[in-house]
Parts: sequence; C-alpha cells; structure tokens
Amino acid sequence: MQKNINYNADLDPADKPGAPGAPEVKDITNTTATLEWTPPKKDGGSPITNYVIEYKPDTASKWLKVEDKVPACSYTVCDLVQGLNYQFRVSAENKAGVGKPSDVSATYTIKAPVGE
Repeated sequence: MQKNINYNADLDPADKPGAPGAPEVKDITNTTATLEWTPPKKDGGSPITNYVIEYKPDTASKWLKVEDKVPACSYTVCDLVQGLNYQFRVSAENKAGVGKPSDVSATYTIKAPVGE
C-alpha cells in the first residue's frame, strides 16, 4: 500500500523565540528610562526581528506596550511620569511570532538625574 505525502515547500519549522534576559535600566531622566537586555538563548530557528517592550507602574496590573519596532537590545522608553515606580519586561519576535516575556525588571523610580 502506497501513501501519498504532500510536501509543502512553504512549510517553515521555526518556533517562537525564548525569553530574553530581564531588562536593566542604564539611564533615567525625569520622563525616560533607557533599557538594555540580553537576547534569548534560543531564537527558535529564525533570526530575531523585533523586541516587544512592555512597562507598567508598580501599582498597575496592566502592562503597556511600546509601539515602536525595536531591532536591538536597548531602547529608551519615553513619556514616563516623574516620581512613579516602573517595571519593565521584553519579548523577542521572529517570523514565527512573539515569544514568552523576560523576567520582570527591578522596580525603578523615574526622577531627574542628580544635579538637574
């Protein structure tokens, strides 16, 4: 008995990427926080094309998403409120989709740098 096997040339074995390293804040101003993180250990078999950045005040329950495309492992989140404490997380994206988010960052207070 012979079985027919259909081969789809468009079949892509890529999986969603793993979680990146937890973001760390490298610089803070009175309205911004510059984040850095490490790429995921597993890219899912497809190059990382974007990082999805989410943030929230530590008193909120809902994450807010940055709408920009972020191709590198650093980004400055703008329009934050001075005096509030924020947490951040990052997810990697490849052609298979968005992977699991990183661990949540430490909590950072948005404030003007010393001397300003």
